[in-house]
Amino acid sequence: MILCATHQLYKTFGSKPVLNKVNFEIHELDRIGLVGRNGSGKSTLFRLLAGSEPADGGEVHVRKGARVGYL
Repeated sequence: MILCATHQLYKTFGSKPVLNKVNFEIHELDRIGLVGRNGSGKSTLFRLLAGSEPADGGEVHVRKGARVGYL
């Protein structure tokens, strides 16, 4: 069962795209690590998934009853 998914997720800061057409799904029992350089959009992605920041385009779906958090 899918817990969280994105479709064509897009986010910019000024004229710089940070996330460009990001698609993925997280299923129950998945274990995920997110690794990248500074400024590559890791924290931005989690803020979008948690709903604390709006996307400029695309969709974020979180299963009803699921909670998204980040440190």
